[in-house]
Amino acid sequence: MKKLFIYIGRFQPFHNGHRAVLNKIIENYSEEGDAFMFIVGSADQQNTIRNPLSVEQRLQIIDKEASVSIPNKYTYITDQINDSPYNYDLWIAELQRKINKQINNNDKSYSPILIGNENVAQYGIRGGFRYIIIQMQGETHGTLIRDSVRENGLSDINEYVSNESMGLLKKFDFEGIVKSAFKRAEDYSIDTRSKYN
Repeated sequence: MKKLFIYIGRFQPFHNGHRAVLNKIIENYSEEGDAFMFIVGSADQQNTIRNPLSVEQRLQIIDKEASVSIPNKYTYITDQINDSPYNYDLWIAELQRKINKQINNNDKSYSPILIGNENVAQYGIRGGFRYIIIQMQGETHGTLIRDSVRENGLSDINEYVSNESMGLLKKFDFEGIVKSAFKRAEDYSIDTRSKYN
């Protein structure tokens, strides 16, 4: 049975840690004919500290990364999922719906497997999916990248993102988006304190 590896993340931005997880799955778990599905989480969020990029921007970066990282013997698709604050069951049901729709639309012989960090275990258990936990190596994670951009600019993250991602981050003005999000949060904090002091 062919496998459909489902990689769920916010990808804010897609970085070398994400690429390493993908490479590990390709090297150790996949076979010709398998497929990959990237599901971009927090699709309804943008221009915030945690989610500076829009879903459209993240999908463009993933498409660029996947076209470079995933060998031609595999296929990949992308999708998105909104947050469901305070209703985890609703989010899991939407995840199940998206995965089942993809399997039914393409090839019912696919066996879905969630991949990623320890969060995939709870998604897998709640949604009834198999999962593979792959820990990211080193210090590469989105919070570090966003903080680095805020403090030192886009050039400070060259070691954390690929050339493909960097080109798109420059095109999208990721540095400006991140700095604006932090500025709005700081202004809100100052404004709120002044109202109550």
